[in-house]
Amino acid sequence: MQSGPVTWAYDTTRNCRFTNNLFLSFLSAGGYQGMYGPGFAHGGNGPMARYFPDITDANKNFDRNILVKAPSNRYSNYSTISQNYFPAGISDVGFTDFTGGMLDIKNFMLSASSPYQTSSIDGKAIGVNFDELLDAQNVKKRCENTVSAKDTDGTPDHFKLYPNPANSEVRFVLENEGLQTEIVITDITGKKYLSKPFPPSGKLEVTINGFPKGIYIVHLNQNGRILESHKLVIN
Repeated sequence: MQSGPVTWAYDTTRNCRFTNNLFLSFLSAGGYQGMYGPGFAHGGNGPMARYFPDITDANKNFDRNILVKAPSNRYSNYSTISQNYFPAGISDVGFTDFTGGMLDIKNFMLSASSPYQTSSIDGKAIGVNFDELLDAQNVKKRCENTVSAKDTDGTPDHFKLYPNPANSEVRFVLENEGLQTEIVITDITGKKYLSKPFPPSGKLEVTINGFPKGIYIVHLNQNGRILESHKLVIN
């Protein structure tokens, strides 16, 4: 979707590999186009040889690229063994729906009828795989919980706490009065601020004056084992 050249080289670039890319390569208002480097406004063989000397036709480091509207004759040094494509315009690419791409990014995918649907080095569509891109942007949990912390409406299975948020004291009510338990309050780094056993009544009041404002974790412990954890906000 860029409006200028594909590259803006300023000095020799080593170890460059440029493959399976799909770019608009229209001539910009400033007169630049395609693989650009200073002194070679329209891109092509000149800037490629000057600024990307590690790219040759034989090593295929510039291969299977689609440069829409770029003149193919300017890339003649990279066309005998390497294979690149120079469609005349957007309609020749075979996008799913190019004009609808700003509403749904997946419209920029190549359609099943695109002539480049299987033209990449691995036999897939050239350009971005938007399904993989969108999936990669989703946050995934990559480890197991060592503590069960239920962020519910304030009614955990084993105890209740209120008010939440709190600023002076917090009241805890044990759901099962027969449990031999204690309340432990830590900050989100695990630093312990308070530890207090539940009385036989199953009701406990804790003063939190002096606690720094922030988010805390309240643990219900029994014999060193965490039965339940819940978030507490102190403001």
